[in-house]
Amino acid sequence: ESRDAKTWCELAVFWRPEKTKVLQVASDCFAMFGEPAKAAELLKQLLTAYPHDAIAWLKLGNMMTAQRQAPDALRCYDEAIEHASETKAVWD
Repeated sequence: ESRDAKTWCELAVFWRPEKTKVLQVASDCFAMFGEPAKAAELLKQLLTAYPHDAIAWLKLGNMMTAQRQAPDALRCYDEAIEHASETKAVWD
């Protein structure tokens, strides 16, 4: 079942990479399956379109931490703090 979920995430990203919700869900999916580099790639795509998304910055910081990239993680956490008041809702 979990393999099916990952496959669906991969397909969703392939077919609809422009959709914010697809990037959000797929990045969470890849993070859950221990693929922080793939999750980070999707979060960076999301942040290109929505650079003030504090949640995306926080999650990207977590993915950088998972990859032992401390300086990048700290930068992401700083961005998350900076944009926290601008983020209107938590991801579903």
